[in-house]
Amino acid sequence: MKRFNRAATIAATSAVLALGGVLTALPAAAAEEGPAATAVTPAAVWGVAWFEPYGEHFYVCDTDADGKGVGADIRWNGTTRHVGDANGSKDGCGHKNYDIAEGTLVQFRLTWDDVPQGSWVNAYA
Repeated sequence: MKRFNRAATIAATSAVLALGGVLTALPAAAAEEGPAATAVTPAAVWGVAWFEPYGEHFYVCDTDADGKGVGADIRWNGTTRHVGDANGSKDGCGHKNYDIAEGTLVQFRLTWDDVPQGSWVNAYA
């Protein structure tokens, strides 16, 4: 399992979002995975979620010590799951690894205090 440094992850995500919105594909990932793409939710002051298609990993980070939980709703092929950041805004992010067939449409969105936030983000396993 990869370990992520919260500050580096948030900084990288913020940099990507500052360059034009949601990251939809990385050239190296596209070359290796075909239609797969790394995708992140739009940055919010309280959290961020992202999907990495190589291995079908979902991550969610709570970035605000406001006492409210941050998570992500995830769906594919009629399956729905939820990933949360169990330690709140402390270092470390919530992580789940699912077995999803390559090329499958995956959608996810942030939740804040168990309330869905924003639109679904599309990615492919």
